[in-house]
Amino acid sequence: MADEKETRQQAIRSLLARNEISTQDQLLALLEVESIRTSQATLSRDLREMGAFKGPKGIELSRTQSRCTLPPALVEALQIQMRSAQCADNLFIIKTVPGAAQSLARSFDKVDLHLVLGTVASEDTIFIATRNASHATELHRLIARHAPSR
Repeated sequence: MADEKETRQQAIRSLLARNEISTQDQLLALLEVESIRTSQATLSRDLREMGAFKGPKGIELSRTQSRCTLPPALVEALQIQMRSAQCADNLFIIKTVPGAAQSLARSFDKVDLHLVLGTVASEDTIFIATRNASHATELHRLIARHAPSR
């Protein structure tokens, strides 16, 4: 199943790179030509995970966001443990349920995200250092796509 998803998302990347596609229906038709059949809901979910947006040339992928993905285990942990998140210059701060910050910070340290330089955690707060404010903002967008704060 994961191979199917990766194959489908790679085909989506390739099609978006080669064509100006303005609707998901067009993209579905092109995927079908590539012998990849999927539902509208799955395509929509894939595009959201891949950081797609509607740009002047139709559906586009951000160069930086398309490289960033969070492992399913980290997404699940964020959905359960994260209470809020915000940026402060080059820091990204996550508030968690009590006692969850250190294990969640360790999860970020294990994931190879080019945005994350390192983490510091207390009982319920994680400070994630990034190279600059734009990386902190990008990390915020990535996490918000997967696990919106409450």
